[in-house]
Amino acid sequence: LTPPSITVSSTASTETQITITLALNEAGTLWCRAVRKEFPAPQIAEILETGFRATFSAGTVPVVITAYNSEGEMLQLGTDYDVYCYATDDLCAGCSFTTGS
Repeated sequence: LTPPSITVSSTASTETQITITLALNEAGTLWCRAVRKEFPAPQIAEILETGFRATFSAGTVPVVITAYNSEGEMLQLGTDYDVYCYATDDLCAGCSFTTGS
């Protein structure tokens, strides 16, 4: 298996949120996190913990970031941010499973 490739389609921001519109080369889930500019890049677990995610199947999908961290610290007006994203593929898109004996 290979990890999905992320393509950024567009970015937009307001005083209270950052929206990143993304696409993957396969079905999967995207997570993104804003980090103050020139701060260290986050580890994967730090990107996932904020919960800013979207499920991708086709086209593009927006991920809306409204806080700086998992504690809900709001984005700061006048602060520059870098956005880091991480994606996982859906191993079995469209599969159905039966359970029981």
